[in-house]
Amino acid sequence: MKTILIGVDYSESSKNAALYGVKLAKSSQSMVILQHVYLLPTPVSEVPYLFTPFDDIQHENEKELQKEAERLSELVPGVEIQTIVSVGLPAATIIDTAEENNVNLIVLGMKQYASGMEKLIGSTADEASRLSKIPVLAIPPGSSFEPIQTVTYATDFSYKLNPIGLETLKTILTDFNARLQIVNIKKVEEEVSTVAYNQCVSKFNTVFEGIDHNFYTHISNKVEEGLMTFLLDNHSQILVMVAHRHNFFARIFKIQHTKEMLHSTYIPLLILNDK
Repeated sequence: MKTILIGVDYSESSKNAALYGVKLAKSSQSMVILQHVYLLPTPVSEVPYLFTPFDDIQHENEKELQKEAERLSELVPGVEIQTIVSVGLPAATIIDTAEENNVNLIVLGMKQYASGMEKLIGSTADEASRLSKIPVLAIPPGSSFEPIQTVTYATDFSYKLNPIGLETLKTILTDFNARLQIVNIKKVEEEVSTVAYNQCVSKFNTVFEGIDHNFYTHISNKVEEGLMTFLLDNHSQILVMVAHRHNFFARIFKIQHTKEMLHSTYIPLLILNDK
């Protein structure tokens, strides 16, 4: 990888993700773009309020982000860190910045849901993982960086993979000389065509030629529980899943395994897009 973009909002989960991202950048000899996105305050009533000029708000945010960059540089010396402060909607703005700067990976921190409504609305990582063609690495609270030896790729063999995401995954595997576990979570009563399965395995063998990889099938009627059990038995440093783009109503009524794992996994989740 050449460039990693890390989104920060100064929360504890965000700072933890930033530290993880910078350590990853050092290990892969990448540069870092540290970005903070904020919304301008908007008056919602006729009551007079003290207006802070835009330049002052921008300057304060730039100072705060520079402090975070200095903290990270002290903890992980030797990594080039650039800072960007932007106004806008966090997920969309981060994706725009990533595309403009040919970023290979977006790193974002995850927060635990406090309520069902928060789960429905989601988070910046939720939205970015659905919209970004560039892979998103979501870091759970408390997760610390360790050299990547094993990556687990959860697949149902039913989708096409975005080439951008595929290249980033292969780069991570190559940079760390890591092995890949490709696992399919199958329901007890589910019938899988042997021909279709063999065709998919053949494609994966071609894609990951030269990379140490193995195939696994784990039986479970719930994808998330099956994955968690598999990870407990087969330790990995990163879990990889593919996010499918759904419309608003599909996101509400259809089970989204990637989003569920986004808030269940105890290890970083690399989210690739199928578009």
